[in-house]
Formats: sequence, C-alpha cells, structure tokens
Amino acid sequence: MELLVEDPAEAAAVADRVRARLLELEPGIVFTELPDVREAGTWPGQDTFDNFSTLFYVGAVLALVSALVLISNTMTTMVAEQTREIAVMKAIGGRRRQIVRSFLQTVGILGLSGSLLGVAVGVPFANLLVAFVGDRFFGLDPAWGVSVPVIVIGLLVGVAGATLAALPALRRAARLSVRRGLDVGTGVSGGTGVDRVLRRVRLPHNARVGLRNVARRRARTFGTVVQVGLAAGVALGFLALGVTVSDVTGDTWDAMSWDVLVIRRANVELDPAAGRVIEAVDGVETAHPTLYNDLAVEGGQYESWGLPVDSRLYSPDMLAGRWFAEGDEGDSVAVVGRALATKVGLEVGDTLTVGTARGRADLEVVGIDRVLMNNGTTVYVPLGTFQELLGRTDSNTYWVRSQGQDEPDIDRLAAALEDELTAAGYPVRTEIHYVEREANLADNRVLVGVLAVMGVPIVAIGMIGLVNLMTMNVIERTREIGILRCIGARARDIRRIFRSEALVTAAVGWLIAVPLGWSIGRLLVWIVSEVFDFGAIPYTFPAWYPPFALLVTLALAWLVVLAPVRRAARLRPGDALRYE
Repeated sequence: MELLVEDPAEAAAVADRVRARLLELEPGIVFTELPDVREAGTWPGQDTFDNFSTLFYVGAVLALVSALVLISNTMTTMVAEQTREIAVMKAIGGRRRQIVRSFLQTVGILGLSGSLLGVAVGVPFANLLVAFVGDRFFGLDPAWGVSVPVIVIGLLVGVAGATLAALPALRRAARLSVRRGLDVGTGVSGGTGVDRVLRRVRLPHNARVGLRNVARRRARTFGTVVQVGLAAGVALGFLALGVTVSDVTGDTWDAMSWDVLVIRRANVELDPAAGRVIEAVDGVETAHPTLYNDLAVEGGQYESWGLPVDSRLYSPDMLAGRWFAEGDEGDSVAVVGRALATKVGLEVGDTLTVGTARGRADLEVVGIDRVLMNNGTTVYVPLGTFQELLGRTDSNTYWVRSQGQDEPDIDRLAAALEDELTAAGYPVRTEIHYVEREANLADNRVLVGVLAVMGVPIVAIGMIGLVNLMTMNVIERTREIGILRCIGARARDIRRIFRSEALVTAAVGWLIAVPLGWSIGRLLVWIVSEVFDFGAIPYTFPAWYPPFALLVTLALAWLVVLAPVRRAARLRPGDALRYE
C-alpha cells in the first residue's frame, strides 16, 4: 500500500493511525515490517550515495591542487623558454605591465581552453561514474544530466586557478633584468653551497653532475618534487584506504561463524518444526533461529537482529557494557552498534525508544558493539524480546554451521537444506558465508577502484611535471650541452646526466610521498569514519608500500623523461653552441 501525504512532517503520524485502524478491524493482524517513509524527491540509499560522494569531492580537490602545481611549473617553463625574448622586449622599451599582460592573456587562453576540455571530458565521465555506482551498489539507473551551475563554477575555477598558479612565474618575468635575460645559455651556472658539497660526493662523474644540476634550480626542482610526491602520495593513500576497508570488512564478516543462512522465501513461518528439520540434515553442526527486522530510531530505520542469548555463532567485540547473558531472554534490553550509538548519543544504561511494526517500545542499552555490522548501526535484541515486540512467534532466518569447513561441504549442505525444507513445506533460499563475504569484499574493491581511477590523473599530472622540468633543463643548458660535447662527452654521457637528474628528483619526491601518502590515507579513513559515524577504526598502511612506491616512481620517471633526454643526447655541438 502506498500513501501520499500532503504534509511530510505528518507522514509518521498518518502511518500510526493507519496501523491502529487496521488493528481495530483485524486484531490478530501481524505487521512484519515498518512503514517506509520518504520525503518527496528522495530515493532509497540516497544518504549512503551522498556519503560516498564526499570521497569523490576529496579526490577532486586533490586533483585540483596537483593541477595548480602543474600550471605553476608549466608557466615557469614558458618564462624560462622566453627569457631572452623578455629581455629583448625590455631592452627596446617594453614595460613590466605589458609583459605581464601578454603572459596573462596566454594563461587565460590556456585556462579557458583547458576548462572547456575538462567540461567536455568531465560531463560524460561524471555521468558514467554515477551510472556505474548507482547500478552496482544501489540498483538504480540514473538518467544522464548536465548541471549548468557546476559547469560555470568549473570554468571559473579553471581560469581563476590557472591565473593564480601562474603568478609566481609572472612575477619572475616582470623582475627579470635585461642583462640576466641576455646571458641565459652562455655557460655553466654558478655554484651554491649545496653545489660545492655535492662536488665532494663520491659517485660516478655523470651522476654527480646530474645531482649538482638538480641543486642549481632549487625552486623549480622543489615544485617538481612536490608534484611527484603528491602524485605518489595520493596513490599510496588510496591503496591504504582500500586495504583498511578490506581489513575492516573481513573482520566484520569473521565475527559471524555461520556457514549457511537459511531465509524463508514465502509467507511460511520458520517455526520450531522447521528448526528440527534443519537440525536433522546431515552435516549440520549447530543451528539457531534468527529474526531480522527494522527498528525506527529517531527518524531513521536500522536493521535489527533478534538472536538467542546463548548464540555461539556471533562474536561481538564490546566497546562498552556487556553482551546478552542468561536471563536476558524476554527482557527489554538491547546492544547497539557503535556508529548508531555515536549518531544518537547512546551510552550504556540509556533508554532506547524504538519504533516497531506494532508501535513504540523502550529498551535498555546494556552494551555497545564495536563490530561494524551494517556499518555499525545494528540493534541487537534477545530473540524472545524481539518476537514479543513484533507480536510473532516465528523467525525468518536460521543460522547454520557446517560440520565440514571445506567449501564443497558447505555447498552440499546449503543444497541439502533447501531440498529438505522445501520438501517439508518450508520454501527457503540460502546464502553461503564465504560467497557473501567475498562478494562484499569485491564490492569494496570496486568502490576503491573507482576512487583510484580519480587518482590516475593526479599521477599523470605529477609525471607531466617531471617532463616539464627535464624539458626546461635541456632548453636552459643547450649551450652547456654543446660545450660538453666539444670536450669529449658522448651522447651516452649526456643521457646519463639528465636521467640522473630525473631519477634523483623522483627519489626525493618519493621521500615526500611516503609520509604524505600515509597522511592522505589516514585522512581518507578518517573521512569515511566521520561520514558513516564509525568512530575510530584500525588504519592499515602495509610496510611493503614504500619500497613498492619507490620502484614504481623510478620506473615511471625513467619512462616519461625518455623524450627530453633523447633530445638532449641528439643535440649536435655546433647547433647547441649557436643556440639563442
């Protein structure tokens, strides 16, 4: 039955009046479920989807920060490439304002072009992402749409962000002196304190030259190191989030030791006679009835479990208070998940007022469970108490543990339970613990994979920054390369010098990436905990992540600098010495 209520605030009261009227007409009627009350324009699972969207926003912010760093480095590269032209403009009377204006026009065109391209790519990507997540996790088929305000904001952020990121390079262009600009490329740069120290480092000559070159342009190198570190750090952070979520999910499933879940498939009670049929099936070690239903708590509906007080198939991890004890059967007591306790503000000894299919009831909170069952929002009630609250004597599920723990044994038991119960007049279906556990973990891996896809552009941006650095180094030291070739340096030596610069920059970026990745992962886990009211959850950052990240970072650095290194090695001495 569906009811449309004019005033959404009166929906719950209308549902109560309808239930009371039905009870007057049929006093023996049993309501098995709570009414599902939703505001107009909302849909099932919307809150969860909005929570996941928060993680997407975090990924978008990280991508934006990385893009701004790339823009800053790109503009620095452009200024370096046109240093001599800037000096010539100043020599013939060009003012700072004119030079800055010309670069600002370039920045504006690039920012607008990039923003338009981002919109063209982002709109279908966002719709595909929403469609995938909606279908995979919520069973929805969202229609494609375009948000005009989001597009406008994206264009404004793209142009304004590009302009702000270019300011350091524009400041350098405005302050460049004519003499310094005309002297670019005339020889080897002067030494610094760091440069003098590196001269004493015992390394192969080519590698030592590469190290000294890295130290010459400290500001530029620092910007690239930050980009590489941010790229690798974001990748490590998302990997850590995935491992943490998988570990917590696995621990949650491991708190339940049933192997087969028997669920009634029709309106046929799973009464004590059904229990005797289950216990008589060959291969059953132990079994007990369980009652699943929803309870309403402060306007929300939460899955609730009615368990026998002597159940050995669930292992709670008590954060406070206690689990059910002998004598609690039939008493108005409850244990709540920690996320629900945090959301509602419950403590041991508090009275929890719940809405049931028959009306309201008060339960005393005797414990808070740390296990994140149903994201930590489950309400646990003694089976007898739950049956009394709902006005029923049956159960809708049975938890069954198999004597054999091999997967084929469990599969055979599930099939036998379905056959025997159906033959006895109890149509049921079964779920298998290890199958459902793996499916849940697979869903988590897919979700983290979706988030990781958002991190791919950040990694790409970091590598582009490294290419920019190497390209700029080659341009600035073109005549220096010519001098080296004239005094006997081979193409192989030139390649080694520039490759050493790239690998050193990537290695220093990795040093930043490890603590940054740990922090980003911790931040993501904290956001998940806060969004879902989990409370503190164990954070996992495997020890093999840092060396793995180092290998990947160095390998990517080796690959992405092939083009600029090849250009440097192919420069002919005469062309390099004549470079202006």
